[in-house]
Amino acid sequence: MEDIALVNRWIQKYNVKHYYLQVFFDKAYVISFKEILELVSNDENEEKFFSIEQDVKNQQKTTIKVNIQVGKEILGRIDMPNHKSSIKELDRGRLLF
Repeated sequence: MEDIALVNRWIQKYNVKHYYLQVFFDKAYVISFKEILELVSNDENEEKFFSIEQDVKNQQKTTIKVNIQVGKEILGRIDMPNHKSSIKELDRGRLLF
């Protein structure tokens, strides 16, 4: 949330489009900052397409979490890297190496 004003000022000052990219092990999605603002400006979209949360792993900062399906898939297949470390999958699907 605290970055919204900063990013918006940067876009206005330099006239450069801004995108957010989320890369998973199997796919990557992108969404523009403009689309995020349009999405969160409509209260009817909350809980359907985005949520506002405070997570311990994000130092309790208020964060807008956009449903990944709202973004555009730009990579549909990402091969797992070859590695010699051990892998552990946590209950919620997070992977540790």
